[in-house]
Amino acid sequence: LQVTGARVYMLRLIDGNNYLRRTLDSDLTGLVPRNIFSNAKATDLWVWDAPDGNARRRKIYPEYKMGRPKTPDDIRATVQFVKDLLVHTSAMQITMPGYEADDVIATFAKSMKDVHIVSNDSDYLALGVPCDAKPIPYVSSNYIRLYKATVGDTADNIPGIKGFGAKKFQDCSMYLWDDYFRGMIPWVATGEFCRADQMIEENIETVRTFYQIVGFFDVPLDLIQQHLSVGVPSFEKGDAMLKEYLN
Repeated sequence: LQVTGARVYMLRLIDGNNYLRRTLDSDLTGLVPRNIFSNAKATDLWVWDAPDGNARRRKIYPEYKMGRPKTPDDIRATVQFVKDLLVHTSAMQITMPGYEADDVIATFAKSMKDVHIVSNDSDYLALGVPCDAKPIPYVSSNYIRLYKATVGDTADNIPGIKGFGAKKFQDCSMYLWDDYFRGMIPWVATGEFCRADQMIEENIETVRTFYQIVGFFDVPLDLIQQHLSVGVPSFEKGDAMLKEYLN
């Protein structure tokens, strides 16, 4: 991926909506935007959720992310302010129509080296790259997707299999299911099942649906290039915006 004629080798992939929501919720000073402005770098890529970003997954599972509390108006306004503020830094930004930030970030993470994902969303653990999310105990990166499809993910309103928890997941014959879901090929039972395996088999269509939901959609790199913007640093313009914001 070329950015302003130079290849980018190290990136901080910042899940903008995720980062700002959790940061602003605990901010008592109002200085978050100024800190972002002061610390912005040319190797920062801020990725924002598109308004229609959920549509692809809701076609598969209409209840996806339903029931989430509405983002407060003040936080929504601050998110927009930060987007406008970053225009006056050297940071990059992208909002990809039809995709969630997760998909764009995953596309970068899978196609580039030396990236760090700034987000506490545990979905990113499946990528096997450095990120801010806490590891899920006893679940390696290559099984995160199957874990969420079976155990569920309350943050995204994915229920998983009823009665199937983390302990059941540890009991699964993962080496069998990993091949099945990675290839989506007809699976032939070999050997004895434990109860956890049976529960997956009995709910296979449900698990297949959730497995699609919790995965990442690949974003065409040419479309990313079209929607990627690079800021033009201007301390004066950014500082003026911040002074007005703080007043």
